[in-house]
Amino acid sequence: MVDRPETPNARGRRWRLVIVAGLALIALAAIVGVALVHGASAPAHGTSTADTGGPAVQASAAVVMDADTGAILYAKAADQHLPMASCTKIMTALLVVEKVPDLDAYATVPADAVGQPGALIHLRAGDRISIHNLLLGLMVRSATDCAITLATYVSGSEPAFAQLMNERAAQLGLRDTHYSNASGIKIANHYTSARDLAELGRVAMRDARFRDIVRRVYATVTWPPDNSVRVHSHNILNETYAWVDGIKTGASKTARCCLAASGTYKGRRLIVATLREPNRRQEMHDALKLFAYGAAQPRETPAATD
Repeated sequence: MVDRPETPNARGRRWRLVIVAGLALIALAAIVGVALVHGASAPAHGTSTADTGGPAVQASAAVVMDADTGAILYAKAADQHLPMASCTKIMTALLVVEKVPDLDAYATVPADAVGQPGALIHLRAGDRISIHNLLLGLMVRSATDCAITLATYVSGSEPAFAQLMNERAAQLGLRDTHYSNASGIKIANHYTSARDLAELGRVAMRDARFRDIVRRVYATVTWPPDNSVRVHSHNILNETYAWVDGIKTGASKTARCCLAASGTYKGRRLIVATLREPNRRQEMHDALKLFAYGAAQPRETPAATD
């Protein structure tokens, strides 16, 4: 059995990020305090950051959404079309758990999955691997070979699966999203918006099998006869804070850093989505500010009934 532990250099980088995150938390109290003193209220659907007076973030687009109601609590360029990189895999995983009743079923790795760009677990054509292990590779390692194998298993080919992704996006009302593949590897006509990414995350987190996969920071992916790969998530936010329970990061030269994050901060379930952050450190710093801001907003009051 081959295990692939994290390198010391990688551990060092992660600890530096954790220290930075701790310093960022110190600033959160001041941010929340300012919002409360000025009586900040939840913005109307689709309003801009400038209109709401929310915290400044370096992401090109960002949204904070109430996970229970879908209300938008913060919006910056919420409907702008932007690349999403590996946040694409949120839809891929959601469709798999919706379409495959038995996650212990086995898929055969197609030749198209081998030698692709991006992260991999180094599957070989003809390998047999369970859907559950493919999902672990997909969402924890962000493996392209797992994405293509899952797409082929569900729809017969990756292009056919991309069509299914777009049909599901339309059903969910994701008007500013279009998929061209299952992995998010750079390709034309593949984009989302911060609002759509947050809503997709909100819907996906309702599924218990999806939640079980995306909460994981580490996993061991195995397949016959004796293959074993230890994988570690790039989601530092999920790794660092117990109140965060997923979901997915993405990064590419074009998309920069992307994030959809789910968490219960100070008793309020929230989804934060950021697109085109300059780096992972800024991504986490901005996400923490957005969680704090969202948790401080007044909750909606149910309409009175006769």
